[in-house]
Amino acid sequence: MNYTARYMDYLKKAGLALNELPEDLQQLIRKFDTALEHWNNADESGQRKFHAALLQSDALIAAGIFKLKKEPDNMDTTKLNEVKAKMLLLRKKTNKK
Repeated sequence: MNYTARYMDYLKKAGLALNELPEDLQQLIRKFDTALEHWNNADESGQRKFHAALLQSDALIAAGIFKLKKEPDNMDTTKLNEVKAKMLLLRKKTNKK
């Protein structure tokens, strides 16, 4: 069984390069990648033993990247303004009653 790290997807979505991350997060990623390489080469019982730790480590790295995200999710500005306008209209109607 092989595992592909999911933090790379978050890194790409955040628009960040590995070398733009804080040093402590880069170091954690290097250690994770080394552990992942060993895990992928381990036998099935060894993989089962450390599977949960691998998933949690990947999630921790992804969360660290998510916090550093450069830009907010790509939401169309026009759509966002439409939603804000509707919200304001609803507030006016609610306050009149």
